[in-house]
Amino acid sequence: MVDTGNTGNTGDNNASNEDMAQVQPMGVPEQTGPPPRVPRTHKPNLIDALKSLSFTNKLI
Repeated sequence: MVDTGNTGNTGDNNASNEDMAQVQPMGVPEQTGPPPRVPRTHKPNLIDALKSLSFTNKLI
């Protein structure tokens, strides 16, 4: 019975970890999330986007 409870708990933990694993791919759109801030300030976010692109090109 204790093992069943443990497997149930690990199942919940695995579900939460799967949710976090899904949040991490969504974290990439969160990096693209600043474009919703673009209507407030277009140029800084576009410049930051260009800097990030040029930075990733340097990494490549």
